[in-house]
Amino acid sequence: MTGLSTFEASEKVTRRVENRKTNSAKRVIGFLFLHEQPHQIPHLAPILESLTSISEYDEIHAYVMGQENADLLKALMSEEVFGQINLVVLEPPVLSKVLEALIGKAAPLRRIGALYSIRKDLARMDVIASPEMTCLLLKTHFGIKNAKLVWTQHGCGDRAAGFKKSIKNFDHVFVPGNNQRNRMLKEDVISDGNFTVVGYPKFDLVHDKTSNASRFFDNENPTIVYNPHFDPSLSSWYKHGEQVLELFANRSDFNLIFAPHIMLFSRKLHMTANLSAIEWRKSLNKRFYNLPNIHIDTGSINSINMTYMRAANVYLGDVSSQLYEFLFKPRMCIFLNSHGVQWENDLNYANWSLGHVVSRPDEINALLDRYHDIKDDHRARQNLTFRETFEEPFLGGSERAALALSRIR
Repeated sequence: MTGLSTFEASEKVTRRVENRKTNSAKRVIGFLFLHEQPHQIPHLAPILESLTSISEYDEIHAYVMGQENADLLKALMSEEVFGQINLVVLEPPVLSKVLEALIGKAAPLRRIGALYSIRKDLARMDVIASPEMTCLLLKTHFGIKNAKLVWTQHGCGDRAAGFKKSIKNFDHVFVPGNNQRNRMLKEDVISDGNFTVVGYPKFDLVHDKTSNASRFFDNENPTIVYNPHFDPSLSSWYKHGEQVLELFANRSDFNLIFAPHIMLFSRKLHMTANLSAIEWRKSLNKRFYNLPNIHIDTGSINSINMTYMRAANVYLGDVSSQLYEFLFKPRMCIFLNSHGVQWENDLNYANWSLGHVVSRPDEINALLDRYHDIKDDHRARQNLTFRETFEEPFLGGSERAALALSRIR
């Protein structure tokens, strides 16, 4: 294992009081929950909770965008643990909110404005942990020099966004398992000593929750979860999404849970960072809400806590990393290649080898007609890939991540 060693999930942490006897230097850590949407909170919250039992930090701060997200964070943690955290609820500057609204929320100006507003407070941190990359502005533009920036990630997909060259600007990176570690090393975005393989802390948050599709439908038919991404250069939604809903509106022998990436319906205008693709997201036809075999959720807590990933029998999507959350229990997968991608030898589409790939929604019908015969076709490959994607044991990632944070100097 390169980088910091991976700790066994059963390793116990030392108590805060014991360690303070030998370490008189006051240490401070900040956790950034700066995204306006809540989907990153279940990834970082388990690490924050685990860290409260470790003695290395005298102060633990959490900066959360908006009261609603702060309430969610509190709900995911025990009252005793939450009481040990210095919580700061952020409201971005009015100017950044206005400017972001004017451009259709196409750029994260509220996040940037909020980050700028707390830059002086963050300057006194020893370590800053963040699941997303906006915080790099602290180093590149806001004058933060001494704090160690740790990228904890908020997913584990194969698409190129997870291997950007800007990752090299972090002082430390948390990696879910061997697959991503090996590719990151090959692409020179991490190096020996500045990463830790920790697994997937979000699994610790939801592993004891059960879900069943029958709670959403009055039948026992197989259920498909359709989970398109929001990126217009990758998503199946803009070209084929409504056709997918139409397919299931006319097919009552299967249920459909429409649970897109939470960002898809959080804004109207979507564009890639280099402006190579721009799409205006249309409103969803109201008639789809009234069909007994279609359940629509464009952004509730169930869309980010693996409720639908655990309930469905079949995954239908494109590039979302939620696929790997679905594969906690391997099942049939279908990928909609709406852009005509030559994907077979492309590492950014490695996940498509775990299921059936179609180019048009009408091809889904033929697969569903054979569902009982083909539903296990990719099971062996899914099991192998899951083990290579995440550190074993699959639970305990939050404790491994917390221990890694405690050792960063």
